Amino acid sequence: MNDRELYIAAAIGDEADKFFQSDLGQYVLQKSLQEVAENQKRFAEATISELRGTNIAEETHANINIARKALLWMNTALQEGRKSLALLDVEQTGTPE
Repeated sequence: MNDRELYIAAAIGDEADKFFQSDLGQYVLQKSLQEVAENQKRFAEATISELRGTNIAEETHANINIARKALLWMNTALQEGRKSLALLDVEQTGTPE
């Protein structure tokens, strides 16, 4: 990554961190975790005949993946931002903080 890309990644990571700490970020986090738990429960409680006769397996799998991906993208942005800040710090000071 060049310096411009590092600064962009650092800024996005900072925004992700602020988002996770905000009321809205906490709401999204809790709703995502709730969505995963509800869909896991729905799948676990479905009978074999229900699974065969419906799209429950596909629906629950898709819902879980959507919720997990949202969290993964935010966490990735946060981690890449922190890594970029560390690399920029090394470039500027010559030593990691």
